[in-house]
Amino acid sequence: YFQFVKISEAELKLADDLKDIMRKVREGLAGNFDQDDPEYISLREELERIFKKKNLAEIGQQEMLKNIDILETVYTKIQELNRKNDLLRHKYGGDAKYARIHKRLREKLKVFNALSGVKTDADQKVLDMEQILDNQNYFEKQMQGIVLKRFRTEQQFPVQPADIQAINRLLVREYLKESGRI
Repeated sequence: YFQFVKISEAELKLADDLKDIMRKVREGLAGNFDQDDPEYISLREELERIFKKKNLAEIGQQEMLKNIDILETVYTKIQELNRKNDLLRHKYGGDAKYARIHKRLREKLKVFNALSGVKTDADQKVLDMEQILDNQNYFEKQMQGIVLKRFRTEQQFPVQPADIQAINRLLVREYLKESGRI
């Protein structure tokens, strides 16, 4: 909660600008579908660090100008992150869970083709038998077969069993989270 006290017209305009950019930053952060992304976390922590030490009700014009500049920089970074996330999500037919999985794996593997195949197979499996999500162990075993098949056929190099298990855990967790079962 912020309260602005009018001292002069210029300061009132600055207070409105500060309030406006703070709203944009808040909305930008809220609009991000991957709040576990390290880049998202660093932006959120940067904001927390900026405002943790300050009593915003008692700042002057110079401090407001400085905060506006910082917030505009953060807002630009948030917009770019959200844009990249949206592009990635659209590669997977608008499916945010696959975009999140892709982001978690991209450091290790070139995953788009394999993960896209997993998406097709896994979505079909869930559509054919929705109750499969009720039995987590069975679902996990079924998904592991799909992941193993797709990653072994789509990758140009052998995938380690630990990688298959990690991918499978991410996949199962995302499906169960999306269905409201966890």
